[in-house]
Amino acid sequence: MKYLKTYENLNSPQVGDYIKVDSSKFTELKDFFDIEIGKILRINEKELKIGGYPYYVKFNINIPGSTYGPNGGNEMGFRESEFISWGNSLEDLELKVKANKYNL
Repeated sequence: MKYLKTYENLNSPQVGDYIKVDSSKFTELKDFFDIEIGKILRINEKELKIGGYPYYVKFNINIPGSTYGPNGGNEMGFRESEFISWGNSLEDLELKVKANKYNL
């Protein structure tokens, strides 16, 4: 029997979900992603099919070195594997991140 932890994401991220990016995958932006939480604006179906960067995420402040993403500034494209966690609300996301941090 397989054991599922309660904090694991069992569904794919959806438009409108809040996300926490895995800062360990971005050396130059580690400090930014350690602090900031983003929100998924749209999902590009073509990018999803070819394994590109389908999840366009918007942050409250500009990303340092704002050449990232389709519009630069505060938006950037990601893969699902680059997310630590996601949730419908900020409270859900914060609970998942804390559970993941303490291995609950």
